[in-house]
Amino acid sequence: MFGNIPSAIQPPALPEDASTLSWDEKVTPLLLIHDGGGTTFSYYCLGNIGRLVYGIANPRYHSGAAWEGGIPEMARHYIGMLKLGLPRSDGTKRVILGGWSLGGMIALEMARQLAANKDASLSVVGVVMIDTPCPFAPLPIPAPRVVQHVVEWGPLTREDTKRKVQRCFADALRVLGQWTLPEWADAAQQDGRCEKEVPHPPPPVVLIRATGMVPVVEPGVARVDIHRSDPQLGWGRYRKHLVRRAIDVPGNHYNLFQTEETLETVTKAIQQACAGLEDIGGV
Repeated sequence: MFGNIPSAIQPPALPEDASTLSWDEKVTPLLLIHDGGGTTFSYYCLGNIGRLVYGIANPRYHSGAAWEGGIPEMARHYIGMLKLGLPRSDGTKRVILGGWSLGGMIALEMARQLAANKDASLSVVGVVMIDTPCPFAPLPIPAPRVVQHVVEWGPLTREDTKRKVQRCFADALRVLGQWTLPEWADAAQQDGRCEKEVPHPPPPVVLIRATGMVPVVEPGVARVDIHRSDPQLGWGRYRKHLVRRAIDVPGNHYNLFQTEETLETVTKAIQQACAGLEDIGGV
C-alpha cells in the first residue's frame, strides 16, 4: 500500500518487486488518492469496478513528516509516482483520477498540474470526487454551528494505527488551510477572446454525494456537512460547470465504506461515474 508506485487494488495487489503497472488502453484505469487518514484501505472494500483500479496512500503515513508544500507538493509527488509506474511504451496514457474526501481535492490539483505542464505522457479523462466538499465555498446563510464529530474506530484497530491516522488528519487540515483552489481558463479565454496564454480548462468531474449527516454529540453539524444540502457540496460556487453530474448515495461522509449497503451503492456510483467520464455525452 505504501510503495514507490501506486498499489493495484483491482485486480489483486502487484508483487512486491513490481516496477511497472498494467495498463488497459481500451478501458481507462482509475487512480484513487488516499483520504485524510492517509490510507487506501477503504478502496479495497469496494466491489468490482470493472476496470483496473490503483491507489496511492500517503507515503509519509509511517514517518509522520509534514508536507511543507501542502497539497501542490503532494500532487507533484503523486504524479511522479504514477509516471514511475507507467509501462515504458510510446503514446499517451489515459487515466481517471479520483478519491474520497481529501483525495478528491488532491486529484483535482493533480489534474491542474498535468494540464498546466502540458504533459504528453498522461491524459486526464476526468475526476471522480467521492463525497469531497468544496473547502472554500461561501458559508450558507444562516451559517451552521460547526462541531467536532466523534471518531468511531473498529474493535480491532490498533493504537499505533489510531495515532498515525489522527496525525495524518491533523496535517490534512493544515494543508487544506494553505491550499488555493486551482485556477483554470475562464469562458472568454476558452473562446479565444483573450490573447494571454492561460491554463487548460479543468477535466469533467463527477461528484458522489452522501445524503446523510454525520452524527454529532452536540447541536451543530460536522465540518464535512456544512454544504450537505447542496447537490454539488459547494463546488458550483467555485466553478459553475465543474461538476457535470452528481450521484447521491445513502450513508454519511464517514460510513460510505463500512456497510454492505453503502459499499454496494458507492461501487455502482463509481462504475457509473467512470463510464460517464469515458463517454462525456453520458455525463
